[in-house]
Amino acid sequence: MKLNPEKYAFGIASEKFLGFLVSQRGIEVNPDQIKAIDGIQELLTINKQVQKLTGRIVALSRFIQRSSDRCHKFFCVLKQDNRLEWNPECVQALRELKAYLSSPPLLSKSEAGEQLLVYLSISEVAVSVALIRENKGSGLGLVLKVPIGEVIRQSIRCTEMTNNKVEYEAITAGLRLALKYGAKRLKLRCDSQLVVKQVIGTLQIKEQRLQKYQTGIYKLLPKFDECRLDQILRAQNVEVDGLAKLGAATKSITTGDKSAGTLLYDKKEAKKLRMQAARYNLLHSNLYKRTYGCPLVKCLGPN
Repeated sequence: MKLNPEKYAFGIASEKFLGFLVSQRGIEVNPDQIKAIDGIQELLTINKQVQKLTGRIVALSRFIQRSSDRCHKFFCVLKQDNRLEWNPECVQALRELKAYLSSPPLLSKSEAGEQLLVYLSISEVAVSVALIRENKGSGLGLVLKVPIGEVIRQSIRCTEMTNNKVEYEAITAGLRLALKYGAKRLKLRCDSQLVVKQVIGTLQIKEQRLQKYQTGIYKLLPKFDECRLDQILRAQNVEVDGLAKLGAATKSITTGDKSAGTLLYDKKEAKKLRMQAARYNLLHSNLYKRTYGCPLVKCLGPN
């Protein structure tokens, strides 16, 4: 019995499955599906247009928080007998839906024993419940390669934020790192297809917070003679992912009573702090963290 190599693929970091993008991070919305809804005109005139909209909404319902509450106006329009009353409320609801889908959530599998938060939302038309994983922090990984062969690596810890915001933070940090070392021509590589299309303008950004990121990026781009953003496979971004995980796992040791140079009264907490502090070195007033089989990683801030 043999496998046909044309029908199988191994080592793929992300792949489309049943219309969604599946990777080790979880299940993401296919940007083509978001683009399909974003391309629907705001003024609908016939029932078939509304049916097409509701069909696409149903396909993405698990990614839309409070989907019944957000989209009930579209379904109510279809219940009317041979009359389409597409009023200003429907137009506004469609605009808000497009803005929400510009930064959709990520569906991920919970770990055994992990604490989950239950969010309950009650409105006049629907009751919604969602299980949320609360991340303690996020990490950014940057790898800057120069033509002469030198490689500069950075691992940055940041506050809790969505996956899309992390990608935008990484692009912004990468641009600033390149400017710091005097780069004039830059090729940026990112494994998020959605963020790449939003930055280059293929997909429109509706969320106001992400628009601020885009504005900040556009202010940095003119400082380069040439800058290009390419989307790569996640399998090609293994080193950056490792640095990002390192940043997310790094905890601050300079807050509260710890900064005073005294151990905690609780023996367990004191032992935990000693073990954590053993991973760090202080050289020339700079704090470094030791990593397994890698050079010392410089801590850029208290977090």
